[in-house]
Amino acid sequence: MHDAPTGSSIEPPAPGRTHRGVLVLAAILLSGAAGCALRPSWHWEKPGADEQDLTWDQNQCKAKTYSGNDGLVTNASVRRMFACMEGKGWSKRNN
Repeated sequence: MHDAPTGSSIEPPAPGRTHRGVLVLAAILLSGAAGCALRPSWHWEKPGADEQDLTWDQNQCKAKTYSGNDGLVTNASVRRMFACMEGKGWSKRNN
């Protein structure tokens, strides 16, 4: 059996730190992938409208569409929401 030479810079990793670099890298990659997945592929557009107009119309359409159904989002309620926004002059545009 051989002992490590005196003054050796090789030390065993502290408990719980063996794979820290791998875990940090995985967390960075996953957060980046999640960010891309959460970004919608489209947005609402209306000539002459600004962000405040969009927020106002979205809030009105949400109140009209989702009131009375306990906030449950279904395909039918999403279609009603889109129809409400389109009725206010908004169009879906690809990002």
